[in-house]
Amino acid sequence: MENSNSSDRIFITGVHKGIGHALAKHYLERGIHVVGISRKHPEDLRTFKNFEFFPVDLGDRSSVQRFIADNLPSLTREPLTTVYFNAGISGDIPVRAEDCSLEDLERVCMVNTYSIKLCLDGFIKLAALPEKCVFSASIAGQRFRAGMLPYSVSKAALTAMAGVYAQENPATFFIIIGLCTMDTDLSRRMLAQPNISQFPELSALAMRCEQAGYMTPPEIRAEQLAFIVSNTDRFNIKSGIFSEIRTLLRDQNEVSATN
Repeated sequence: MENSNSSDRIFITGVHKGIGHALAKHYLERGIHVVGISRKHPEDLRTFKNFEFFPVDLGDRSSVQRFIADNLPSLTREPLTTVYFNAGISGDIPVRAEDCSLEDLERVCMVNTYSIKLCLDGFIKLAALPEKCVFSASIAGQRFRAGMLPYSVSKAALTAMAGVYAQENPATFFIIIGLCTMDTDLSRRMLAQPNISQFPELSALAMRCEQAGYMTPPEIRAEQLAFIVSNTDRFNIKSGIFSEIRTLLRDQNEVSATN
């Protein structure tokens, strides 16, 4: 079990669905206070008294700036212990790079990268950076596949940005972690596109995802991620350095098997 306790205060983006929603529920069920933001309110979390929600459109710069100006000062009067930057979109993929519109690239980068910079800067100006900042990165920002331009660019930029902020803010631990393929609407929508056969690597990935157990449910990934975030020393995670969750879990299992 992770080392979280009821005095922790967790901030999570993208709590309406996917890994953000699963993480919020994971902590709420353990009595931990969660501040969540997303475009829509997750209806099933309304019953939790320890849940504080703010509607924010991370694809709209003015919406993010309003939230930071109007709400962040009061939210950080009590320290946040961990921030999870989970919200993300894939864009209109798969698509050849020359067919990817600048508007779509900008939209994906706004949600996946620029909105996070705005939040980080807001925390820094308030001298309220938490103990840990967790970034949902992706191997797509490290190993590039045809058809993935907007997503890959945004995740590569996210990894670089988090790495620079880690160097400049050593008092905060920056966890940059690729969450691998999860069984979410985003993943299934991308893999079900009719033109995926034009991209051999993605087509092969889609076939692997049809195998039972290949895609991890967000609820399981949330438990794994929360455990890793609470045990960074055990997993030998370095601040500001990209790690992939599947590799971390495999290495930890191998160590446990030899002990």
